[in-house]
Amino acid sequence: MDNDIVSLAIFILTQQGEMQMENPLSLEAAFRDERIEVAGLINPQTREFEAVYININLPSHADAKPGMIDYTAPFTIPKSEPVYETSVYQWRQGNVYFHRRGLWEAYLAHLAREIRGEIEALNLLNGVPIDDTTLFSDIPLNMPS
Repeated sequence: MDNDIVSLAIFILTQQGEMQMENPLSLEAAFRDERIEVAGLINPQTREFEAVYININLPSHADAKPGMIDYTAPFTIPKSEPVYETSVYQWRQGNVYFHRRGLWEAYLAHLAREIRGEIEALNLLNGVPIDDTTLFSDIPLNMPS
């Protein structure tokens, strides 16, 4: 199960994550939506993920139950508004150091399925000509034969 979580997280980071290079010794990839944030540290020489951190965002401090909020998360993405989050997964160099089970695991799989669906839809359009005649109607174009 832990390998699945790491694989899903790396897939999401690779396909939808934003690359950040604030530290010259490591690259960071981050994905965030209103429910979850996934962050990964990448070795710049090998381009392999060395660490993956997953936090879930709680709606508000008032909705949080005791023990849910953890402010000691090792990696958080800066936010413009205060967000109450808790760390649910930490993986470094092949070892899981922290894992709190929950529905977030199913949500991570759901995100990966959606991304795969978008990729498949885009692949179906590959090679299909587009009708762009109105876009280029003012330019005399001679199609090469």
